[in-house]
Parts: sequence; C-alpha cells; structure tokens
Amino acid sequence: MSCLTKAEAAERWAGQPFKLDLLEDLEEGSVTQCTHAAFTDLCRGGHLNDTGEIPAFKLMSIAGAYWRGSEKNPQLQRVYGALFETQAELDAYEQQLEDARRRDHRRIGRELGLFTLIDEVGAWPRGLAARGRHHPAGARPLDRGRRARARLSTRHNAERGQARAV
Repeated sequence: MSCLTKAEAAERWAGQPFKLDLLEDLEEGSVTQCTHAAFTDLCRGGHLNDTGEIPAFKLMSIAGAYWRGSEKNPQLQRVYGALFETQAELDAYEQQLEDARRRDHRRIGRELGLFTLIDEVGAWPRGLAARGRHHPAGARPLDRGRRARARLSTRHNAERGQARAV
C-alpha cells in the first residue's frame, strides 16, 4: 500500500469516472493505493499479502446496485462474501442463516395461510392482506386509515379508563 496526492491519483485514474468520483470525497493525504501482482487500485486499507491467508471464505451472493445508490446512475455489480478466522465459525454462520430462513415469518405465514403478500401492491402495510373476510379470495390491501382510527380510539379509551374489545 502506498500514499498518493489527489493530483497523482486523478492522473493515474483519469479514464475511470467512478474512481475520480471517489477521489472528490477524499481529503488530501488520505489517498492510498494497493498493488497485487499487476493490478493496482484505490484502497482504504486492511490488506493481506495473499488470499490464501483467509482461512474461511464463502461467496454469499451477487446483486445489482446503482452507483451512489441513485437509479439515475449506472448499475454496477455488488458481490457479498463472508470470511471468518476458522471454518467452524463460517459453518456456524451458515447454520445461523439457514435457521433464520426456516423461521422467516413471510414464508411461514404464507404456508399457514395467515396472510398473503401482494407483490403488485408493494411493501408492508399496503401489500399485506390478513386472513379473514378479505382472504384468500379477493384479497385486498388493508385500509391504513381504518387501522389508524382504531389505534387512536384504543388510546383515547385507555386514557379514559375504558376497555375496547378488538
């Protein structure tokens, strides 16, 4: 790893707009680069001499991501990985993820017929039709205003010391 001035870095990566955009956010004296074999790139630190020094690593997933989080910018590829000091720690992490998948309330609720997630409508709460008179046939999104009025009524009755049957 070596340090560069912002001017040197801008000259080095003149043809790479993403790196030039990153350079704008850096303060002078905080620009570093790292070289592995013939590849040199901007870096923030935390390097190993060789990937063989990583005891336990697994590529978890890939996804598309917009540069700087804006859909107006180009889409890039994001790579997710997990690394641990030991293979046992990686195995435990993978088991934890599998347990979480098995307990996922979205899957369980759908399988038990408790609710339906409506992808065309959107995310919670409008995309959820609870079990009852509107489910399963003709599922409709819950009325947000009705729920808000019920919460206000419950709070008002509680303040007055009255119970409200739900």
